[in-house]
Amino acid sequence: MSAENPLGVRDSYLMEEYRTSLKRLVTAFLVVLVVIAAGTLGSKALKPEHSLLDCLYFTVITITTIGFREVIGVDSNVMKVFVLVLAVFGMGSMLWFVTNLTAFLFEGHLFSIRKRKRIMKKLETLRGHAIVCGAGKTGYHVVKELEKTGHPYVVVDSDMDALERISSHFPEAVTLYGDATEEQTLITAGIERAGGLISALRDDRDNVFIVLTARTLNPNLMIIARGNEDVAAKIRRAGADFVVSPNYIGGLRIASQYLRPMAVNFLDSMLRDPHFTWRIEDLRIGSGSMLAGKTIRESELGSRFKVLVLAIRRKGKEEFLFNPSPDEVLNEGDTLVVLAELSRLNELRSY
Repeated sequence: MSAENPLGVRDSYLMEEYRTSLKRLVTAFLVVLVVIAAGTLGSKALKPEHSLLDCLYFTVITITTIGFREVIGVDSNVMKVFVLVLAVFGMGSMLWFVTNLTAFLFEGHLFSIRKRKRIMKKLETLRGHAIVCGAGKTGYHVVKELEKTGHPYVVVDSDMDALERISSHFPEAVTLYGDATEEQTLITAGIERAGGLISALRDDRDNVFIVLTARTLNPNLMIIARGNEDVAAKIRRAGADFVVSPNYIGGLRIASQYLRPMAVNFLDSMLRDPHFTWRIEDLRIGSGSMLAGKTIRESELGSRFKVLVLAIRRKGKEEFLFNPSPDEVLNEGDTLVVLAELSRLNELRSY
């Protein structure tokens, strides 16, 4: 742990919150010490025949309202006024100190620091994860689907309230407070070892900048960005592999709901019903896969894994082969679009 960051917590927001809370606590404690010193010296000035220890004892039992035997008599109007002022300021400072101490200990600062350290350690171990930039409404639904499919991710946002909402719905979510347009924030999010980045901010200019920065940091990263149709070309030129326009997708969805309601309801059930574990997924045939060189029939995708192959995209090709024949041969580098139950699909990925 460095001297600059003794707790080893790299989340700037949390450290700022910790420092602010600790500063308030220390300030309140110093005020209490000043009141005690003033009370002790004041008592000594008014009652010089008593020792400093007696004066300190008298001050402490006055401001803490402990009420043990008084060692200094309050036998004059000046002394009475002094005690009243000391009691008011002393009890006020003690209450302020206790309030800040309680907040520091029990309202989550220390707990949050421990939790943040655990999250940051988890972030350091992530590989092939998705970096979701933006914890707003779009980002929330992205995270919800990633959670359902068990895909690792980290959410980045400069709005702590938005991150807290994500954490409240998904307690195990890895969140990072920071500006996703800044290079260092993406590096902290593990962009060099990430599998993809989703830029879901509302501002198209921010999305363009994030895409440009991300592509510079990791040329092989899959990048998907939110963007309106009029800037989609710019976002692609910045380095995005795919651009999703909310207005365009929304319009298609409305038309599809009207034209093919049952098909849309089926897809909705697949994505929204928490008890529906089937998904349309990509399945890439990697190096050394047991599927390479076999036909669909020989691979036993349907009979053994209950997987329905909807289409094949051959390596290096843009077009899809829809509804392939059982005799189609699967080659290394091909990508299958399949309808499968998630548990069987995860089993198949390691096959």
